[in-house]
Amino acid sequence: MKQILLVDDSHFFIQAIRAFLERSGNCILTAECGREALNVLESSSPDLILMDYYLNDISGDECCRKIKSDPATKDIPIIMFTSAGNTKNIEMSKSAGCDDYITKPVDKMALLTKIKRYLAIPTREHKRAPICVPAFYYHNNRKHSGMIFCISEGGVFIKDNNIPENGSIIQISFSIPQIAGNIEVKAETAWNTTERKHLPAGIGPGFGVRFLSIDEERIEAIRTYVGLGDYLL
Repeated sequence: MKQILLVDDSHFFIQAIRAFLERSGNCILTAECGREALNVLESSSPDLILMDYYLNDISGDECCRKIKSDPATKDIPIIMFTSAGNTKNIEMSKSAGCDDYITKPVDKMALLTKIKRYLAIPTREHKRAPICVPAFYYHNNRKHSGMIFCISEGGVFIKDNNIPENGSIIQISFSIPQIAGNIEVKAETAWNTTERKHLPAGIGPGFGVRFLSIDEERIEAIRTYVGLGDYLL
């Protein structure tokens, strides 16, 4: 398990990014100012630091410079969050020794790609998008109903009190309004909310499935839906 220190003065941003990164199996340490980050580093040795340039005490580039000047922490990679189009902040961050940067608002999949340059962590094969549509699925010859709250070309998350065992084969039927009237797909249950310790508030109970057989027309419909949104934080 990789340890990542996330430094930002926005509590909402920290909670959102923390929940996202924890789903990839990372341990996330947090700090809401530069001095708190430096205090965390006195007792912990994270594998990577994600830091906002604008902090409410010392600036991100100053905090980065302190970290890189300390022999005990100088080799920890630092990715700086900067404002889009602010080349001055980017240059100051580079001068302070940061290893990389990403602009806000943050595209979470782009952030994972950046992180993968420095840490060997798993990333999702397909971009996901929020959705809220009813679904029917058959399991052990019984029909159940639930709500799909997340979708990608590879699978969906179904919110339902009934949770099949992992590895169960189910048949799902749902639609995507204004895009696809009926999508029927064979799938396998891959995980469920009872086994995950870190989940965003309000997500459960439910389970995630991976598609086993779906035709290209249905895949294209899902791809179209996911591509319509700009799901940023």
